[in-house]
Amino acid sequence: MTLVVAFVVGSVLVSGFFHQAFAQSPLILNLGGEGELPGAINVNLATVSRSGRAIPELVVADLRQMPIASGSVDQIVCNKCPCQGAFRFQLAAEAARVLKSGGSIAIWSVTRGGETWLAPLKAAGFINVREQNGRALAEKP
Repeated sequence: MTLVVAFVVGSVLVSGFFHQAFAQSPLILNLGGEGELPGAINVNLATVSRSGRAIPELVVADLRQMPIASGSVDQIVCNKCPCQGAFRFQLAAEAARVLKSGGSIAIWSVTRGGETWLAPLKAAGFINVREQNGRALAEKP
């Protein structure tokens, strides 16, 4: 089942009903997620995981143009989307738009040809941009 999400002042509305699970906790987006991160909202174009099950807490969207309010997300995790070239810069800019000031991003993503996430994250205005244990980490000022 696909959920339509609308954000309002620190709370989340899911299909027109208040979603208690996100009222008290930080709001976490799992970009390209398939439900592997409990409590996170998954943003994915697919509605079924690679294992064939429906993806829970799902917003169907292109990661470069998410239907999510600016400055409404506490943390972004990205561990499944293959990203090359310009897509990395577009995704980093969109992540910067939806993150709250002080929010963080952690990316475990497939790149090729030695590409990293450092330049895209810096270009999007993130600070403390670094690589650690095979992932890119950064914060929004």
